[in-house]
Amino acid sequence: MAAFVQGVAAAKVSAATKAQSVCGTALPTPVAAPVRSAGKAALNMVRVVVHVNDGEPVEMAIRRFKREVLKSGHLMEIRNRRYYEPPSLQKQKFNASIKRKKAIAKLLRGMEQ
Repeated sequence: MAAFVQGVAAAKVSAATKAQSVCGTALPTPVAAPVRSAGKAALNMVRVVVHVNDGEPVEMAIRRFKREVLKSGHLMEIRNRRYYEPPSLQKQKFNASIKRKKAIAKLLRGMEQ
């Protein structure tokens, strides 16, 4: 990947020098954009693959695909990343969910007795 980015940057620089020699004006040298990693969340994501069997209706394959996408968690990840959430707010939400789960578990234990 890095070699590809360097190759693209070299191509942009050579194109800029060609344009400079033709026009006679000084152009800013282009800089390759930094390559970003997808982050920790992408390491947990699994690619969704659905094989369509011979004679199988496409609607059934689409239904299976939707089910697999829901199970993989891609849609929830997209919803969570729609807006930036600072780490402090993430921690607050996480602590609130733990508190909720403990309260529910306590209620269920009280009902069993």
